[in-house]
Amino acid sequence: MQGYDIAFARLGYFMPFLHITFVIFFVGFQSGFWFLFRYFLDENSKAKFYAKTLNVLRNFIIAIFVFLALIAITGLLIGQSDELKSADPMANAILATKYTLCGFLALNTAYMFYCYTKALRAFRGDEMIECFENILVIARYFMPLNLVISLVATYLGVAYRGF
Repeated sequence: MQGYDIAFARLGYFMPFLHITFVIFFVGFQSGFWFLFRYFLDENSKAKFYAKTLNVLRNFIIAIFVFLALIAITGLLIGQSDELKSADPMANAILATKYTLCGFLALNTAYMFYCYTKALRAFRGDEMIECFENILVIARYFMPLNLVISLVATYLGVAYRGF
């Protein structure tokens, strides 16, 4: 298939643009929710507050899974192009590290969903302390860890383009 080369509009730029856009949304979405949960999480809250928090957390985790899927799909489509083929072992090591970090990111997000289900069960069982602890683990540990891993993987993607 012949690519179109019209000034700045090249079809080869579209998939990397989408990939970078999804990564930006992914990191921005996580950081926004991390700040939101840090300021509004209180152990002495009412049950109504926990219900709203769990609802928002469910939507957040679904959106994170959607962004991860979109990033993976666009990354695979970019990887199918001949532009990413490299014989440089350092570039291949960067890609392998990036794929490993993205796999860890997916596992961490799946564990966030597991903690969410534990919090939901505790809420339904009227155990507000356990519900709070599970939400706290997500907000204080897993969201920042996802953010750091995302930023490192983004840096590796930028570093790879330099090779």
